[in-house]
Amino acid sequence: MIIFILYFFYYQLQNISNQSIYEYFAFWVVLGIMVYIGFTFFFSILANNLSPEFVSKYYTYTYLGDIIKNVLFSISILFLSRTKTSNYNPIPKLDMI
Repeated sequence: MIIFILYFFYYQLQNISNQSIYEYFAFWVVLGIMVYIGFTFFFSILANNLSPEFVSKYYTYTYLGDIIKNVLFSISILFLSRTKTSNYNPIPKLDMI
């Protein structure tokens, strides 16, 4: 997953456009995944090797990663709803040949 995130940012740096990277919904999704991995994934991997007192004391900080991830996903949905589809046709193509 981290490799895909790095490739996404590399691809965005190589393909420069007039539109800001913040206006793409995919940027916010990838950023949310990166924050989630940074806050929760590595702590979950190490949880088996840590003492129960340490885990109970610091596990609540992983909720912060979940909250930030959900906020970033919400921002991505907001930007996705603002994008306009160019080939929208209000007439359904049911019987048109």
